[in-house]
Amino acid sequence: MKKTLQTLGVAAAMTFGVQANEQLPDFGVFPAGLILDEFGTGPVYDVDSILDSGTPVIIDAFAVWCSPCWSYHTGGTLETVYNSIGQGGTGDVMIFGVEADASEPEADMDGGGSSVGDWITGTPYPMCNDDNIAGMINLAYYPTLILVCPDRTVTEVGQVSASAWETAVGNCG
Repeated sequence: MKKTLQTLGVAAAMTFGVQANEQLPDFGVFPAGLILDEFGTGPVYDVDSILDSGTPVIIDAFAVWCSPCWSYHTGGTLETVYNSIGQGGTGDVMIFGVEADASEPEADMDGGGSSVGDWITGTPYPMCNDDNIAGMINLAYYPTLILVCPDRTVTEVGQVSASAWETAVGNCG
C-alpha cells in the first residue's frame, strides 16, 4: 500500500510539474508588461501599447544557435509578411524577432559566438533580445512563433507560409 501511494504521489507530482511548464495555450492570455528594445538601433517598443492601438503582434521567439530557427528566418517568410501587412506594407501587424535564450549574449545576434548567422543585417522588422520572454510565455522549444491579437489571445501559428500568417492576422478579433 505504501509503495502504491508513493508511486501515485510521484506520478501526480510529475504531472503537475509538467503542466506548470507547458507553453501558453492557444487562446490563452498574453501577459502584460513586455517591453522590447531593438538591437543596435535602440527603439523601445511597449507591446501593450501596440496591442491597445488595435494592432496584432507576431513574435518569432528564437535562439541564435538554433538551425531550424535560422532556416525559417532566412527563408524570408516574415519579411514577406512585413512587406505586405506589416510595417513595410499596410501596417496591420507588428512583427518582432526575439532572441529568447537567456544564456546567449545579445552581441551574438550579429553572428558572433555560438550564432548560426547574422540575424540583424537585412532584417526589416525589429530584432530584439529579451531574457525574460521565455518565462513569460513558458517557451518549450525554438522557434516558437505566436500571434497575439489585440484582445491578448495567443495562437501558436508556427513556421507557416506568408499567406497563412495573413489569414491568421485577419482572424484576430
